[in-house]
Amino acid sequence: MLVPDEEYSEAGRGVYPDGLFQVLVAFYDRYRIRKPKLRYIITENGFADARDLIRRPYLLEHLLAVHAAIKQVGHDINYVLIVHF
Repeated sequence: MLVPDEEYSEAGRGVYPDGLFQVLVAFYDRYRIRKPKLRYIITENGFADARDLIRRPYLLEHLLAVHAAIKQVGHDINYVLIVHF
């Protein structure tokens, strides 16, 4: 069910950068004791936007979520930015 006040891709997927933040912090919390030197890399964070109107704000919002997660956990998170046009 689509919520009227939320943002969606052309494929009908919700845009929720806070979800990325929450996953990164939860992943860090889960593995920080057992594997303190574990490093993780985000390799896919795509967006369906044929007119290319929302892609830039989408990427910026998600990069800000990654930055916020890094500030909160004080640990490196590697974000590889490869944009396919």
